[in-house]
Amino acid sequence: MAWEDLGNKNTIAKYDLFEDGLALVGKITFNAAHYIDWVEDNGRIVKRYVRGRYAQLETYDHEWIHLTQQIGRGKDPYNQKKHGRVTHNKEWHTIARSHGLNPKGPEGIHTRPMRKGSPLDLFAEMHGILRPPGADTIAYDGKTNWAAIMLYADKPKPKGRSTLQKYTCPSCGMNVRVGVKEDPGIIHHKCSVEKGENVFFVKFDGREHTIYISNGG
Repeated sequence: MAWEDLGNKNTIAKYDLFEDGLALVGKITFNAAHYIDWVEDNGRIVKRYVRGRYAQLETYDHEWIHLTQQIGRGKDPYNQKKHGRVTHNKEWHTIARSHGLNPKGPEGIHTRPMRKGSPLDLFAEMHGILRPPGADTIAYDGKTNWAAIMLYADKPKPKGRSTLQKYTCPSCGMNVRVGVKEDPGIIHHKCSVEKGENVFFVKFDGREHTIYISNGG
């Protein structure tokens, strides 16, 4: 197990099938972006997961199922040609439910807490990981992780910060976002046709930019 900044805050955790720098195979990495406050836990100083230890255990089991399914223990491990973008296939869902998880859809979102009395719930109780008060009475929407709903049940959800760069067409004001830091040199075809010259999207940073660059006609 490891904790690292995985870059995308929408990622909760990941699993690795290949050796890391320590030649370890099968590492599960939690996104450090979701861990705050150094706290004491049974004599250890650890980072606290914002959604709580019960949800953390669910996340660990979620990734563990992926990992064991892919390293030879699954009869139908994920295969891009066969399953496309559906990484949570039928076999994954079957195993997850047998553990007590309540995933839904191809995204495998835990829309409700693990089933009471299930193997994973009993494991949690055995290790002092208590079921969060109110977890069974919050208003589920059927498409959001239950722990995320609880986290913002009594306060507004903070707005996420996009890592994409915003560019705008200085002629018509259309905006686009791109995932590269350097200027991608995108031409807005419609405005270019109207002006008879290339109109480039420019970075939305409040500075003055060249509105269009002539073809040299």
